[in-house]
Parts: sequence; C-alpha cells; structure tokens
Amino acid sequence: MKNIITLFSDHTILPGTHATLVSLMQHNINSTPIHIILFADKLSSEHKGNLYKTFKLHKRPHQSFEIKDAPTTYIEGANTLHGNTTTYGRLFLADLLPDKNTVLYLDTDLIIQKDVNDVFNKMNNEFLLYVDGTGIRSYSLDKNLFTKANLNLNGACFNAGVLGINLKLWRKTDGLNRCLETIKKYPGHFLSADQAVLNTTFSDEFFALGKSFNHQLHANSKDKVYKDDEAIFHFIGSPKPWDFLGKYFHNHYKLWKSYYEQSAIGQHSALRYTSLKRTILISRSYLKNLKK
Repeated sequence: MKNIITLFSDHTILPGTHATLVSLMQHNINSTPIHIILFADKLSSEHKGNLYKTFKLHKRPHQSFEIKDAPTTYIEGANTLHGNTTTYGRLFLADLLPDKNTVLYLDTDLIIQKDVNDVFNKMNNEFLLYVDGTGIRSYSLDKNLFTKANLNLNGACFNAGVLGINLKLWRKTDGLNRCLETIKKYPGHFLSADQAVLNTTFSDEFFALGKSFNHQLHANSKDKVYKDDEAIFHFIGSPKPWDFLGKYFHNHYKLWKSYYEQSAIGQHSALRYTSLKRTILISRSYLKNLKK
C-alpha cells in the first residue's frame, strides 16, 4: 500500500513547488512506496509538464506522481492569503481522495530533509491531525480568533504546512462541515486562512510531532540550517526566497536555491513566476525586514 502525499500549487509558487518536490524525493529513502498527488490551480500544460520533468529527474522505483486539477476553493467568509484561496483545498481532501484513509498534506514552500514516511509511522486512529504542535495560542497571529472561540490562550496550536490527516476519522466526525461551521461562525477572522480554521475547529484533536517536522524560518530568521540537518524547513511569511529581491531579503535563500537548481526549471530566474500583484501585496513585508 502506498502512502499518499498531496501538494497544492498555483503559478506564483512554482519555484517553491519544484524545490519542495526535489527535496521530498531526495530524502524519501524508506522503500515504503509513496504516491505524490499535486493539485494544480490553473497551471498551464507547460507548467504541468515541467513538474513531471522534475519528478522524472529524481524518481526512485518506489515513488510515483500525478497532477490533478484543484477544486474550487472559495468559501464565503474565509480570508484569503494575499488574494489566494488555494490553501483551502486541503479541507476537501477527504472528498478528493474518497478511497484513502490517511494522507500527508505538504505546503509548497518547504525544504524536506527528512523522510516523510516518519509522519505516517506516527499516525494512528486516536488523533485526527498530526502536526508540529509547537505554537502557543497567545503568541499566534490568530490570538483574537482563539479568544472569540473561548480557547485557552496558554494552549498549543500548530502550523498546518505539514499536515497528516486521518481521513477515515475526518469523515466519521464530519470534519469538513465542522470547518465550514467555524467559518460561518467567525467570518473574516482567519488571519492565517485555513490554518486558523483548523486550529479553531480541532483545538484538541491533534498529535504534536515536534519542531523537526516543521522548522519554521522567517526571511530574517537567524537559525543556522544545513543541508545535512534532518528536518522539514518551512519558509513562512513573506518574502519567500524566490520573491522579488528574495536573494537579498531572505537569510535562507541559498538553501532553497540549492534544490531549485536541481529542478526542471532551475536554470530560469524565479522572477518569471512572480506577479506584480503579489509583489505589491507583500510590499509591507520588505519594509518590516528592513527595520529589523
């Protein structure tokens, strides 16, 4: 039986997607078969073809890959991420994969230097979600939402960039409708988009995997990270390493670039995938980094 891994990608995050895919495959050394499904949000046939080329460049016998079109992810009352709703696709995975009981969702701004089968080895029928679980609600961007939802601000919360889901239990407990009810109850209060929805809805139904499964790196993070570190690194916030001027603003640009260069599009400047709209939307992030 293959372990199922899902990614969601649109045009603007393709440089991150290719690097994530390369690092995922290179560090998947366990012989347990994995099947990677990438849900494409309005990607062209050329973009899809390049993703298949990246897969073929690093393919191992126990790895397989396919691309499917992403579902409509707009939900009334749900905040966007810089005008984008692709991230909400993971709320629909139980319906998108009706014959699967477990899945690992991965963001496409990760560098994976850990065998992802380690997540599946920790999954059981006791918990709904398997996440880093290293955050504290009182320090979260969604602190006000948690207060409205009467959650203990001293309790743990999680970043959903690495998200193991027990799909069987999700269906049994009506996970999707529970999330939709949360959105309906607190419309417009989800600063971290569906991550806030998940934390509010499943506040005590997750297993904490620990920091090495989602080591978060801001653009100005001083963390020392190396290519032999056994961890999953997550480029949170903005700018991303591949964004405009990312080479100068992101302290971990070289880590991302080392994997991007091994992809099918690695010979191209990442700026060809960056939109002016996104650059404008994240402009405040540049200013914040200059002040620090």
